Amino acid sequence: INRTVKENDILWQLGDWAFADKESYYEKCKSYRERINCKNIKFVFGNHDKKEIANVFAESYDQIFLTINNQAFHLNHYCC
Repeated sequence: INRTVKENDILWQLGDWAFADKESYYEKCKSYRERINCKNIKFVFGNHDKKEIANVFAESYDQIFLTINNQAFHLNHYCC
């Protein structure tokens, strides 16, 4: 990721950030986040994520609808 995504880019991550036992889940998620240089990671929760990690990211969503250059996007972690 650090070779491709620059520090001031926006990185969208669409869920299932990390797997860990209940006791170490938050710390593992935080440590993975700290390894990425990009300051602006926007996170869409996956079915294996817990809401307690929301503050690890710049922004977090259950799903989001965006329009970029008149193109509509729906970002989510749902099965198609």
